[in-house]
Amino acid sequence: MDSNQQAVDSYKEFLLDELENSPTVGVCLTDIKGVIRYANQAFANMAGYSRVEDLIGKNAQDGFANPEDRKSLIENIVKYGSLKNFELRLIKPNGESSMVQIQATLRNSIITGIITEITLQKEYQEALEEQRRRYQLATSASGMGIWDWNLHSNTVYFSTTWKNQVGYLSEEIPDEFESWQRLLHPDDYERVHKSLYAYLDHPGPFFEIEFRMLHKDGSYRWIRNRAASLIDSAGRPYRMLGVHTDITDTKLAQDQLLKLERAVVHSPVAIAITSKSGLIEFVNPKFCELTGYPEAEVIGQNTRILNSGHHKKSFFRVLWTTILSGKTWVGNFTNIRKDGSVFIEKASISPVLNPEGEITHFIKIAEDITAKTRMERELREAKAKAEVANIYKNNFLANMSHEIRTPMNGIIGFSELLKEVDLTEEEKVRYIKIINDNCSILLNLVDDIIDVSKIEANEIKLQKSQFSLRELILELGVFYRTYRNSINRSEVEIVTRIPDYPHHEFIETDHVRLRQILTNLINNSLKFCHSGFIEFGYNLVNDKYIQFYVKDTGIGIPPDKIGIIFERFRQTDESITRKYGGTGLGLSISQGLVGLLGGNIWVESKPGAGSVFSFRIPYNPVTIPEITPVILKNPAGNLNLKGLHFLVVEDVDYNFEYLREVLRRQGARVTRAITGYQAVSQVISHPPDLVLMDLQLPEMNGYDAIKQIWEHDPDMPIIAQTSYAYPNEIQRCYDIGCFDYLVKPIRLEELFTMISKYL
Repeated sequence: MDSNQQAVDSYKEFLLDELENSPTVGVCLTDIKGVIRYANQAFANMAGYSRVEDLIGKNAQDGFANPEDRKSLIENIVKYGSLKNFELRLIKPNGESSMVQIQATLRNSIITGIITEITLQKEYQEALEEQRRRYQLATSASGMGIWDWNLHSNTVYFSTTWKNQVGYLSEEIPDEFESWQRLLHPDDYERVHKSLYAYLDHPGPFFEIEFRMLHKDGSYRWIRNRAASLIDSAGRPYRMLGVHTDITDTKLAQDQLLKLERAVVHSPVAIAITSKSGLIEFVNPKFCELTGYPEAEVIGQNTRILNSGHHKKSFFRVLWTTILSGKTWVGNFTNIRKDGSVFIEKASISPVLNPEGEITHFIKIAEDITAKTRMERELREAKAKAEVANIYKNNFLANMSHEIRTPMNGIIGFSELLKEVDLTEEEKVRYIKIINDNCSILLNLVDDIIDVSKIEANEIKLQKSQFSLRELILELGVFYRTYRNSINRSEVEIVTRIPDYPHHEFIETDHVRLRQILTNLINNSLKFCHSGFIEFGYNLVNDKYIQFYVKDTGIGIPPDKIGIIFERFRQTDESITRKYGGTGLGLSISQGLVGLLGGNIWVESKPGAGSVFSFRIPYNPVTIPEITPVILKNPAGNLNLKGLHFLVVEDVDYNFEYLREVLRRQGARVTRAITGYQAVSQVISHPPDLVLMDLQLPEMNGYDAIKQIWEHDPDMPIIAQTSYAYPNEIQRCYDIGCFDYLVKPIRLEELFTMISKYL
């Protein structure tokens, strides 16, 4: 045997000796049935024996914990001749166990086993596995996806949850950095990469960012990424580990919350949230606008700061009972603003519950209905007034029918009597006077109606002049001392009172309207006064006002009717309307005219003791009245129209016949035109000395006819005649160049006076 072989054999013996005496590697030789023929001390220790001798002759398989291991071990050795890394649990005689790993070979019916105890290793592996399972369970339960990026090798690990977050199975997404890049939302790609590489250049404790990733179903999921890095000795990150949290639902909730917040902030209704005890915790801008309180002043205050004192305690008792029972209260509040003004709101108050169903807060949503409530109230009042006015209108129409038919009865009746051939001259004169008187009554009625319409439309234009108050009062006194006898009021004394300061006698105002006011008041007193006296006059008040009065000893006015007598169509009682007649317009017209003159009117009265009507107008004195006399070319009393040619433009036959007869009796020659065209033609072919032009004509109206006539002859005298007494119509007459105008019905005196001014 050469020296090399001896060295090898010597080394083998050394190894065998080391193996046999190894404290950690067990050696065991068994026959084919498992009976132990040889073992070292290390194996004896593993099997739970202190001496090897106690182990020899025993069957090694008796110490196997699992019967399946016994069968599997022998079968594999016999079948394959060897066995590697076979793990099993040994049961020691004292009941303890240990884990071992066996390497075995079969040769010449002897099984040689090399056994290594792996109990501590197994326990460590099991602990690691348990820890891994717990970690995996925790991350799975939390919904967080794990990722691990090795920056040196650019290898990435994505957990199953990470992939599930975007809808993929584990095997559907490769663990590559590009996989994450491909799933990033295009709008987020640049921002995220810029932030990531900025972090890698200057790493901090954590890298946090939110972005969107493409889901398998085509939608995008919001992801919150939180990561940390491992830093090498040079301060450079070489590895990043992080988690993905799906915050899509949170983002949607935030978006909804933001929308809700914007809706609350910009809501057209006031919103307030209070504690359970009523302390204000939140208000929106509309609440501040409605109440006048800035947000800083109202937070922490009790809602009682808005209490106006309008509501009773029972009102709030019902409110609190409702909302504390978990129900919603709906109703109206009359509250007070910071500045003390009152407002009305329609409110809904609901309880806010926590997850346990307990009331924690209350929320109030309120709408300002102050204007709406006022409008509804005004609408109700207007409706009530309209209903009352409708009653008054019906009464007025009934009265008007009576007031029209009564004089018409006299006019028609006595007109029929005039047809009788055997009437005396005295009877004819008396019948004609009755007809004229009733016509005047009708005309006054029409004038009253027109005046009411003018006042309503604000179409009365004041015509100021300078005149003597003394003469006005004396003139009215003379007139009514005569007039009273014609209306069966001869027992009523007419008294005038004029102050003794003649230097204040002359004033400037509308003489016609002032006389109309006094006439209306005196006529009203005459209607209700059968005996006693009627006194009227004026006084100067503080050199600023003229105060007129009409005092009577009539039936008086009940206190509850004082407020209505100046209303249109109103009288103190319907029975009075029937008993005394009248339309109920006179006092209303007087009030309107006094207002136009810049004054006010009132009444003092007691039933059975008479009444005093008073009114004031501004005092505008004049020292010397500027009275410009009208110089008539031909005074009306001596009107001579011989040789003069009049063109009467009138389409109504009896109106033309009236004017023709009147003018012919004064010696004039009269021709007629029915339309505007005829009038223009006749003026051009046979020019008259004066034209009496009706304005309402067929084919061409009077206005257009006048324009065409003056285009031919600018000096032609034209007097308009109209049934419309409105200021705008009269002004229109002057605007087109009429010399003057007459309002139908045309009285002889007015007609002759007008003609004498221009011929």
